[in-house]
Amino acid sequence: MATTTYSGKISTLDALWALYQSQSKLVRDAFRMRVLAEKTAKKDMQPYEQQLPDEVRKSVSMMAISIKKSADEVRQAALNSTHIGRRAEDFLNELEQEKS
Repeated sequence: MATTTYSGKISTLDALWALYQSQSKLVRDAFRMRVLAEKTAKKDMQPYEQQLPDEVRKSVSMMAISIKKSADEVRQAALNSTHIGRRAEDFLNELEQEKS
């Protein structure tokens, strides 16, 4: 894997592009497939979305944002609950055993 060093400011888009380019062909292909699948799904849903009242569309959009935020929070909490490569539950069990 190549390492790139740049001392000036770099845009988010350029940073993402550099990250994308540094990945293997397999990863890049998987990423492209995911993007195309998401784009196709969104395109397929547009006729149905247009039939929904504005209130429903706004409500669904707010729910989707809330779900994504919650998923990100759960993911972050899971990352924070690991202690030196161990699951938090295992670590707490070890602490309980040490107390006894």
